[in-house]
Amino acid sequence: MTTNPLDETKIQYALHCELMRRGQYCVIPNVSWSWLYWEADLISITKSFYMYEYEIKISHQDFKADFRKRKHYSLRRDYSSVNWKEIRIPNYFSYVAPLEAVPICIPDYAGLILVDIDKSYAHKLNFVEVQKPKRIHGQKQTEKGIIAMLRTLMFKYWGLASERAF
Repeated sequence: MTTNPLDETKIQYALHCELMRRGQYCVIPNVSWSWLYWEADLISITKSFYMYEYEIKISHQDFKADFRKRKHYSLRRDYSSVNWKEIRIPNYFSYVAPLEAVPICIPDYAGLILVDIDKSYAHKLNFVEVQKPKRIHGQKQTEKGIIAMLRTLMFKYWGLASERAF
């Protein structure tokens, strides 16, 4: 029996299940520019209101393209003296990728979670954190900010539902 190759959607869904199992407060896919300063594959919020971003990569080319993005300037910045009411940058940032896609090095602030297909059950994915992310800033998300993120998700859902309805 052959297994399906890993793709972003499969990884995204399996990571969502894993994060919820670990007790994350909410896990939101494809968070857009309306909340973050860039688009994110997956965001999770902890019960203590810290935000984690997970960037899913499938190939070396995916990593190369991502390293050229503007967001990495924001993720490298020192936020120790910044005191914003709402910060639209994650507290932690991690890459999620199969081993064969990972380049030799990743940014020092980024975590790395390896993903592979479970050999005993082909529809299950395994996640192993091999590098913990460094904290980018310590400011928690506000309830108002989380509600804004969830409203964005709601509009996206209903936009997709309306496309199917008509």
